[in-house]
Amino acid sequence: MQAFREGADSPDSHPDPNRWFFQALEGQLGVADLESTLSRLSQASCAVALSSTTAALHAALCAAGVEAGDEVIVPTMAFVGTANAVVHQGAVPVFCDVDPGTLLMDPIRLRELISCRSRAVIAVDYAGQPCDYEGLRHICSAKRVPLIGQTWQPFGSQGSRSTVANLVDLAVVGFDDDGASLPGQWGGAVITARQEWADRVRRFRWHGLDDHADAHRRGCDWASEMVELGYDYGLSDLQSAGALYRLEQFECRLERRRTLVQEYLDGLRALPMFRPLEIRDDMLHAHGLFVVEVEGTGRLCRRYVLDQLRRHDVPAEIHYRPMHLHPYYRRRFGTTAGQCPIAERAYGRILSLPLSASMTVEDVRHVVAVLQRIVQEALGSAA
Repeated sequence: MQAFREGADSPDSHPDPNRWFFQALEGQLGVADLESTLSRLSQASCAVALSSTTAALHAALCAAGVEAGDEVIVPTMAFVGTANAVVHQGAVPVFCDVDPGTLLMDPIRLRELISCRSRAVIAVDYAGQPCDYEGLRHICSAKRVPLIGQTWQPFGSQGSRSTVANLVDLAVVGFDDDGASLPGQWGGAVITARQEWADRVRRFRWHGLDDHADAHRRGCDWASEMVELGYDYGLSDLQSAGALYRLEQFECRLERRRTLVQEYLDGLRALPMFRPLEIRDDMLHAHGLFVVEVEGTGRLCRRYVLDQLRRHDVPAEIHYRPMHLHPYYRRRFGTTAGQCPIAERAYGRILSLPLSASMTVEDVRHVVAVLQRIVQEALGSAA
C-alpha cells in the first residue's frame, strides 16, 4: 500500500515546505530561529537544538550532572537509545517496570527504585502518551533527583493542563515522526527553565567549547576555550528548517493521527482480542504509535497475527523489546528476565499497527479488514 511508504507525506496536510529550506540556504533562517520557536511554544525560557534526539538526551544527562558510576532510572519499555545515552555518559541504567494499562513508567515502582545513588530519572512518553509527570516529579523532588522527560512534544494544547517542558527539569524532544526514513535527520532539542543547564548543553554540543558570548565577556572574543569534554552534536541551518516545518505542521498532523486512531478504536470493537492501550485524557496524546495487546492463543497468538499481517503487506511492528532483556544489557549489567514482569508480559502480546499522518481512513479500514480475515481464517481452520 502506497500510503504505508516510510516518510510519505499526506498530499493535503501541508503547503509546500520549500520556503523553509530556501530561507535557510539564503541565511535568513537558522538554529536560533528554531530555538526561539521552541521556547515560545513550550513556555520555557531556554531551548537548545542538537543533531538528534539521542544527542539531546546525552546532553541533558550531562547538564543534570550525571557522571561515571551514577545510577539513572529509565523505563524498560522504550527504544534502546534511552539507556544507551546513559551508558555513553558512563552511568548505570536502572530499569523500571511500567503501568500495565499504558506501559508508561510506573510511579509506584519508581518510588521503590529511587535511592541515594540515583542521579537522574528519565521518563519516556511511550507511544506518544505523556507520563504522569506530576506524580513522577513529586517523587523526584523529594529525593532532589532531576527528572528528564523524553517526549514526543513538549508543548501542550487543546485543554491540557500544562506543557511537559514545565513539568520536568529537562525535556528532550525530537522532530522526526511517521517513521521517517532517516532517523535524526531533523534533529532534537533540550528544553529547560534553568539557564545554567542550557549553557552546559550548548557547550556539550560543540566539543565543550564556551560560546562566543562568554568569550567576549572575558575580553577574548577572538578565541573560545574548551572548559569540559563535549561532542560534535551541532544542528545545521537546513536541519533547523526541516524541524521548523515539522513544528508548523504538528497540529494538523496530530489531528490526522487522532482521526485515524479513532477509526482504529471503532473498527476494533468487533475484535475484542485486540485490546488497545489505555488513553488518558488529562494531557495531549501525540499518537506516535498505535499499540494493541493481542489476547489470543494458538493460531491467534501475537506471532501468528504479526506474520499474517506482513503476509498481507501490512507493516506491523513490535515496540519494544524491554531494554533489560537485550543481550548487551544482560552481559554488561547483569539484568535478567523476571525483574520487570509487567513489561515482559506485555512484550509477548503487544503489536503496533500502522499509524502515520500519510495514511487515510481507508487505509485503517483495510488494516482492520485484514485483521478480521486473519481471525476468521484461524477460527475456520481450527473448527
